[in-house]
Order: sequence, then structure tokens, then C-alpha cells
Amino acid sequence: MLVKCLIKLTKSLETGRSNIDISALLLSLHDYFMFLGVEEIRKRSAAEDKPLRMVKTILHQICKLTGYN
Repeated sequence: MLVKCLIKLTKSLETGRSNIDISALLLSLHDYFMFLGVEEIRKRSAAEDKPLRMVKTILHQICKLTGYN
């Protein structure tokens, strides 16, 4: 369910027609990464953790959408 919601969020960011509060989303992503910690992120990355990959994809889409801002 989580992955499905993240996929929908990613697709809405790709189209650029989303009404998403980017600053709130970035704060949530920051909290998620801080909660996991560096070691857990490395461990999950090595294990091909799908939710972590989706969160990274969302962050990438935000960077593409906002540019250097």
C-alpha cells in the first residue's frame, strides 16, 4: 500500500500538476532519513528496499521540478 501511494505521488510530481506542499514534503523526507539513520539506509540500499528506493525517487523528482531553488 505504501509503495502504491509513493508511486502515485511520484507520477503526480512528474506531470508538474500537483498541489503538493514541497517544503512540507521535504521536511517529511528529512525526518524519514533522520529516523532511519545512515547505517540503516546503507543496509536497506544493499537489500534493494523498495520503499526506500521510492522515497529517493520522489526526492529526485522534487530536485528535477524545482531545479536549484
